[in-house]
Amino acid sequence: MNKTVNVLSYLQPTYKEVTVKVATGNTKRFLGLIKRFTLSVTDHYRGASDETVL
Repeated sequence: MNKTVNVLSYLQPTYKEVTVKVATGNTKRFLGLIKRFTLSVTDHYRGASDETVL
């Protein structure tokens, strides 16, 4: 005989800091080489876990 059991579960938000390099558009020339400047920005990535069982 098969029995069905209901279990309460909820999605739990997860947060992760992600570092992204963004080009600023500034350049500097030195001996024929061009150096482009970038800016590191940390963003918060928001997702959801598979499940959390109560």
